Amino acid sequence: MAYGVANRTGCPDEQAASALVGQAYDQGVSCFDTASAYGRSEAVLGRAFADLGLREAVQVVSKGGDFAATGGSLTACVQNSLTAVGVPRLAAWLLHDEQQLSAWNDRTQAEADALIAADQVGVFGVSVYHPDIACRALDDFGFGALQFPSSPFDRRFLRGDKAARILASGAQLFVRSVYLQGLGLMDPAQVPEHIHHGKEAVASLADFCRQRGLQRDHFCVQYVLQRTAQAKARLVIGVETPEQLRRNHALFTAPAIPAAYLDEWDQRWPDDIEDLVLPYRWAASARS
Repeated sequence: MAYGVANRTGCPDEQAASALVGQAYDQGVSCFDTASAYGRSEAVLGRAFADLGLREAVQVVSKGGDFAATGGSLTACVQNSLTAVGVPRLAAWLLHDEQQLSAWNDRTQAEADALIAADQVGVFGVSVYHPDIACRALDDFGFGALQFPSSPFDRRFLRGDKAARILASGAQLFVRSVYLQGLGLMDPAQVPEHIHHGKEAVASLADFCRQRGLQRDHFCVQYVLQRTAQAKARLVIGVETPEQLRRNHALFTAPAIPAAYLDEWDQRWPDDIEDLVLPYRWAASARS
């Protein structure tokens, strides 16, 4: 898919995608995030793993949840992903949307237990937008994995009582949107007008980093890494080009940013504005 507000190169073809997978693995990345709703992502990854001989070497986290398309069968959803990706086991399978929790019942729980017992899935979980839903997934459903967004603009999962509950849960945590779909790295003048507070937020971050001699991408990655270090969260970062992949790898091995800078940023931009940090609201803003 041609994903992300800052995407300028479109969707990589299969040859380029396979090269990216191989490059990522060579740089130490062994866990890959995908979803049945991500265009042809599962199948493209599957062919790349096969071509590179990595089927037994990688961990795959996939997402789904369209039970209606499979007659209400969680097992069918998981089997479809396993077949497409071509691995013997999914490290985690997540409901792709927190609203799909309403479809999780005793039957799907029994299916989940059977799939774990058969070693076809390591753990089940949900991809969420809101901390209260994440707490519900932990407390009411007993899920062992969560994916959620976080960035210097979005600290909803990093502070407060609900965030503390999530970070101390022991669940596998996957953090997406550290660049807010690339918005945080854009030229402020190029930020779309319909993203409320977008230009102001990006300009503020750019000025903050410039004053301290920091690169914005380095600050975004370090901010989330340091704030989630105790929970051993893993970051989910998409790339379209080899250059982006090399840069992201460099950011994880670069020296840590002083922790005081994180606190200074929180004072400079104290609010987590949902119209800014929830991309599903951007489209509504554009229509209005």
